[in-house]
Amino acid sequence: MLRRISQRLISEPQPSPAVLRECADQLVRALPSENHKQVDFYWSVSMFCNKFAGYAFTDPPFWQQLGDVLIGVLTQTQQQQRQQHHKQQEASGSSSAVEIRWLALILNSYARVDFRHERLMEVAASVLLQRTAPSFEGTDVSQLCNAFARLSPPLTSPHAPKYLRQLCDGLAVAAMRHVAELSAQGIANIVNAYARLEAFHHDLFVALETAAMDKLDSFGPQEMANALNGYAKFADSRPEVKSPRLFDAFGDRIAARLREFKPPELVMVVNAYAKVGFHRRRLFDRLDERLPEVVGHLNGRELSILANGYARFWRRCDALFDQISVRLLSADHSQQADILRPSVCSGMNLALLLHSYGRLAVRHQGVISVLVTHIDRRLYELDSRNLAHVLVSLAKLDWRCPEAMKSRLVAAVEGQLGVCKKSHHHQPQQHQQRQGHEGMVDLGMVSVTHALLHPYYYDPGLVAVLLEELHRRRAMSASFVHQMYVCLSLVTHSPPSTTPAASTLSALTSLLDRVEAAHQRNPDCFALRPSSLQDAVQEAIPRWCGGFVQEGIAGPYVLDLVGPPLSLLERGLVEHCSTAEGDGVTGWEQKRGTERGGGELPQWAAAEEGQAVM
Repeated sequence: MLRRISQRLISEPQPSPAVLRECADQLVRALPSENHKQVDFYWSVSMFCNKFAGYAFTDPPFWQQLGDVLIGVLTQTQQQQRQQHHKQQEASGSSSAVEIRWLALILNSYARVDFRHERLMEVAASVLLQRTAPSFEGTDVSQLCNAFARLSPPLTSPHAPKYLRQLCDGLAVAAMRHVAELSAQGIANIVNAYARLEAFHHDLFVALETAAMDKLDSFGPQEMANALNGYAKFADSRPEVKSPRLFDAFGDRIAARLREFKPPELVMVVNAYAKVGFHRRRLFDRLDERLPEVVGHLNGRELSILANGYARFWRRCDALFDQISVRLLSADHSQQADILRPSVCSGMNLALLLHSYGRLAVRHQGVISVLVTHIDRRLYELDSRNLAHVLVSLAKLDWRCPEAMKSRLVAAVEGQLGVCKKSHHHQPQQHQQRQGHEGMVDLGMVSVTHALLHPYYYDPGLVAVLLEELHRRRAMSASFVHQMYVCLSLVTHSPPSTTPAASTLSALTSLLDRVEAAHQRNPDCFALRPSSLQDAVQEAIPRWCGGFVQEGIAGPYVLDLVGPPLSLLERGLVEHCSTAEGDGVTGWEQKRGTERGGGELPQWAAAEEGQAVM
């Protein structure tokens, strides 16, 4: 029966849907009656799966029924093997290898049609975990990694199956044993699979890097892009995988073969180098020439990744951004909706596009208007990070969005902070903003605070909440230096009419106290780049911190602390410090005077009521 089905499938180059359906029904009926002990059975099943996947036969009932039959076969095989003596089982390694091979091919077919049969995967994992590394071959490991990565949630997901971690460890051991057998595609598949699963395995990645360096010339464009993206995936959490050797070697080859890369592969290359922070001038000079030619083939998601990659390097290529703008604007309404539709361009992608234009100061009014309009419709999709991107970009570009959108943005930030529980009619119930003070990270709060200092977006109440929350967390992290800059920027830039709340002033003074305390414990704790701004801002900043205040990158852009004459908020801060202790001079001021060897206060703190210090 299986032979007749096979002949019918291969008799036509592209069988019709009716033929595929008939063959599928015959296959599901025939499998239970076949002799499962014959090797030909396994090869036949794997061949059929491969054929149906190749013909894009995605009928869910067929793949479900086929999986149910295969579970019975695997369960019966496991029971038979448990009855065998351990040594006999090891001696039959060829049989185990055959079983692993067909299992890898079948699971890979399920991945190709994107059908997840949870019970089949669980039983298959159980079978694989009973095998030893010698039972595998390099090709099998590559296909198994690819299949489980495409069909499983990452390990960090609460929905990840219990067996997944153990399976990843077992496959890693098998991959390292057979690493010399792996092709360039096999290396790229395994790296990309572990990146998808967020399953970092240090020894495996070291072994794969060594193998890749030995086979550089055998890597094609897709393999290079996949391998680089796999390593870049762990750039933040596992800095040790950021191998300049591998990225340099691939970079030279990519620059020489740039026209062999498809447009999405070029996007993957830019994204990988941006994530690890390796700016290779020769490569990006060539990309500057090539990318504007392929922008027309990219969708909204790919455009956002490409633009964000350039923005990470502060690399403004006018020819590239001109073509991105043309792509967003030149089409008619239906085409524009096509490249920005939710299925290919999420709210995060829209925020990244706006963030890229803002960070690189690409003030294309038409594009910004389109992006702001789409973002306003999908604010409910944005998490705290993307909300910060949007607000900071609008402030940076000096773009005044409609008042209604501004109100919704502020409400979304408040929702992330948990300071209110507003619900808007445009926000679907399943997308209600997450409540709770921990919804926004420190650096996001700092970025939002600075954006809210823009005259159009200025919201003293929310600024006060943000400062007080930063003070409450007392987070001594890399973002703390940015907190200092926002505080000082607030002090020197706030509108003259500002009337600060006592809690805001208290938070400000406490934050500055903590900055000084951290600096005294470790003068090098704020490792910032020297800047030409340093001399210019000395008169606008308390002298006690002038020894380490330099250029700081807060969120997506540099804070420029050179501002107008000192504001009412600054004078309020002085008054607050003077009255908090009840004797006219606080411990905060007295301590600084003592540390300077006298009672002299910084210029800004010596200002009297009604004076403006220039």
